[in-house]
Amino acid sequence: QLLAARCHEALGEISEARGNYEQAVLLSVGEEARYGFAQLLAVQGERENAQRLFDEILRNAKHGGGAYRRANREWIQQAKVRRNALSS
Repeated sequence: QLLAARCHEALGEISEARGNYEQAVLLSVGEEARYGFAQLLAVQGERENAQRLFDEILRNAKHGGGAYRRANREWIQQAKVRRNALSS
């Protein structure tokens, strides 16, 4: 689902990408899909929805264990940066 979402996004097929991201978020155990979906929403001007997903990544990181944080380090760090950028 994540790969399909990225492909549709690269082709400019935003509604298809969105649907695939939504499915990927539901099926994924990590934060990569949630981060990608948040990025898509931010680019599409849906700042509040993007902010909500970035916040969810950070909330999951706070409550997740060390192994979870290590496995998702890249997405957690990027979510902090993007959340702060959307807040300003």
